[in-house]
Amino acid sequence: MLIFEEAGSWPGLKKAFIQGQALIGILGNQFGFSIAGGTGGDSGPALEGLRDIYYNPNAYNVLPLRHKFTSTGEVALTGYFLPAYSMVLAPGYIDKRGWTDPEKAKQFHEKERTRKANDPKGLLIYQAEFCFNAEEAFALEGDNKFNKIILSSQLANIRIHKLGPKV
Repeated sequence: MLIFEEAGSWPGLKKAFIQGQALIGILGNQFGFSIAGGTGGDSGPALEGLRDIYYNPNAYNVLPLRHKFTSTGEVALTGYFLPAYSMVLAPGYIDKRGWTDPEKAKQFHEKERTRKANDPKGLLIYQAEFCFNAEEAFALEGDNKFNKIILSSQLANIRIHKLGPKV
C-alpha cells in the first residue's frame, strides 16, 4: 500500500504516483494499491497533480466514483471525494454508529461560512479546507482567469444581503 498524504501540497505528486504504480503491479498484475489525499486547500502548481488524478481517474488507474458531490449537483465520475459535512465529529452531529447527519453538519459549516462572510479571502480558504465539493477544494489553485477573492467578496455581499447583516 502506498499512501500519498497531503497530496495537494506535493509538486511532484503526478510523477511519484505514476512511478509508484510500478511498485504495486508487475506485468499487468496488481498486488497493491495507492491512496492519495489531503490538502485540496493549497494553491498553484503543487495542486496540479492531485487535481489531474482526481478529475481523470482512469488515466491514473484510480477506481472512479460516480457521485453528485459537485457544485451543481450533477453526476460526476472522478476519484473518491468525501465532503466536509460527512464527518463533523462533534456531539449532536454524529450518532453511536459513527454516522454524521449531513443536514446538521451542513448547517454547522454554513454557520462558519457566514461568520467569515465579511472576509472574502478567509471564506475562500475555509471553503477550500472544509469543502462541500471538489470545486471548492481546488478553488485556490489559481488557473482561473477570474479573481476568486473579488468573486468571493461579491458572493459574500449577496449572502449578507439575503440573510441580513446580523447572521
